[in-house]
Amino acid sequence: MRAGEITAGMRYTASVTVDGETYTDVKTSSYWKELQEEINSKPDGQMILIVLDHDVVADADDVPLVIPENKHIILMLDGHTVDRNLTEPAANGSVFTVNGTLTLTGEGVVTGGKNTENGGAIVNNGTLKLNGSTISGNVSLKDGGAIYNSGVLNFDGGEISGNSAGIGTSGSGGAIYNSGTINITGSSGSVGGIIQNNTAASHGGAIYLGTKDGKTATLNLSGGQIAGNTANNQGGGILVNGILNVSGRPLVKGNTAPNGSNIYLRPDVLINVTDYFERHGGQLGVTRENNAVGPITAGLGTYGRPDGFSSDNPDYFFAADDSGEASLGQYYVFSFDANGGSSEQAPIRSTTAEAELPDCTFKAPQGKAFKAWNDGSAYRQPGDTVTIGTGHTLTITAVWVDGPEFMKMSLSLSGQIGVNFCMDLPEVDGVDYTNSRMTFSVPHGTVTEWDEIDPNDKSENGTYYRFTCRINS
Repeated sequence: MRAGEITAGMRYTASVTVDGETYTDVKTSSYWKELQEEINSKPDGQMILIVLDHDVVADADDVPLVIPENKHIILMLDGHTVDRNLTEPAANGSVFTVNGTLTLTGEGVVTGGKNTENGGAIVNNGTLKLNGSTISGNVSLKDGGAIYNSGVLNFDGGEISGNSAGIGTSGSGGAIYNSGTINITGSSGSVGGIIQNNTAASHGGAIYLGTKDGKTATLNLSGGQIAGNTANNQGGGILVNGILNVSGRPLVKGNTAPNGSNIYLRPDVLINVTDYFERHGGQLGVTRENNAVGPITAGLGTYGRPDGFSSDNPDYFFAADDSGEASLGQYYVFSFDANGGSSEQAPIRSTTAEAELPDCTFKAPQGKAFKAWNDGSAYRQPGDTVTIGTGHTLTITAVWVDGPEFMKMSLSLSGQIGVNFCMDLPEVDGVDYTNSRMTFSVPHGTVTEWDEIDPNDKSENGTYYRFTCRINS
């Protein structure tokens, strides 16, 4: 029998296996008040399984379902929905208040919570376990769009998605506001808990990890996927103002915020790597507040490499320091000014203060030709090395000169037809036209490349250089 499957033919008393434990005294429930009565009737200290046999939808006069202290309820949704059914935010508008222990398992949805206070779906003061269920479509006008956690939250399967926290510019933790302990896990071949598409008006689109009432919040992240969440201020994925421990293969990428798209670290906060971190499976995007350079991990030198960390700010990067920790550094950025030209020249980002100058890819202004790069101290040619003396940025300017200009053409007859092309070539430092040549393509004739330059003709600006094409008559 699969975990969470009811034996065929049994409706009100069944044998059910959940997480390796078999329960024979199983109750089913279909109505809000009935479900609360069933929870209240269970003995303290025992793990009791309740299986839904229909959707459970609250009436207008119902209040949150409460798991009392010392009760341990396993609620198998079994494909059904627990719906608070609120159309507008209300005081005490969550779906559950957990003071004891609640395990949500089996496919199904917890939804419809709209709370003017903290915790759109669940206010957890005890122990909450999520394994396979979905929490979606809930709203808190304060903190914790889905869950406000001051206890222990174990999340090893299922999904928290489409919830929101806050109003205006206030409200954090689009999915979870945590001032307690969260354990998000995954195993080989399993992503673990998924947190996606949640929104916070201020900080922590997925999770706000903070300190409240003298308690320091902890997030143990050894699996799971946190992606597609949005914060309107800091930390599109996670805002870390507490303790963050990572191992295994978690993923925090693809989130959005004006400051720190994925993990946003407060100053002096480090990410603790507590066991082997699988850099090929785990990917963590990180921003340090104020872009303070230096190490952002503790323990990575023992358990991994910085490859699994990436900077959300493109002007910064992570590399291993002398202890093997992921250390934030700032790129040296060499940018290019077209100086009247057009098209694009890609900037160079280097981990050192030196770079090799590239060929010019700008399109020259009309009648001009590229002469050199100007780094502010000297003219330099492609292939030369340029150095940033102070700071981390340098703008390098393209230098243009008058380009070659066709001046006149003449015809000579001396056994061959000779066509003379005269070009006005500007004087450019370091450029010698002695070996210049023009290539001619003439149908039905013998084409030669004439590489002798006759500088005898003069223009008012300098010298005409004559190139002659001879074609057998």
